[in-house]
Amino acid sequence: MDRPGSSVTPRGEGRIVRVGRIWLLLLLLVLVISPFRIVRVYGKSMEPTLHDGETYVLDLFYYRVSDLRQGDIVVVRHNGEQLVKRLFGLPGDRIQIVYSPFGWVYQITNITVHPELARPPDALTRVITVPEGHVYVVGDNLPQSEDSRRFGSFLMMHVIPGLTLFPYTPLFRSARPSDALALPPPS
Repeated sequence: MDRPGSSVTPRGEGRIVRVGRIWLLLLLLVLVISPFRIVRVYGKSMEPTLHDGETYVLDLFYYRVSDLRQGDIVVVRHNGEQLVKRLFGLPGDRIQIVYSPFGWVYQITNITVHPELARPPDALTRVITVPEGHVYVVGDNLPQSEDSRRFGSFLMMHVIPGLTLFPYTPLFRSARPSDALALPPPS
């Protein structure tokens, strides 16, 4: 018998609400601790590899089981901004920077980024050793990139390593991913 002022809910409805809340909580938990991040690229510093306005999915779990390697694409924090760059030098690497009339040539030990450029005898040379706990990053589009050449090496704690998996296209164009990393263009 019903009491005056009390509400009656069918037994099945309460269970459905509880199960729905549990699923919602699990979904939120997965989104918060997800090993994936959506990253939008701003600017031309990573062309021709990554283009202005493109959005990518990064796998953040990859580097929990693998080490960072030269050539990996990472996100670095600098003065409150997050920039997409290519990892060029690891702690302890000696980087030789050669400027000649033909342009910049970067060399790490035996690895040359632009092997087609021969070092003329009148070239200016500078050698940098990447400090422990730091990395040296550059953009693929060297003339358009502000990176370690300008800012110096970055602390490892300011690196968000993530393996670029694939371009991200939202199902609904009007939807804006709230967890996307905003990557403003270098100023």
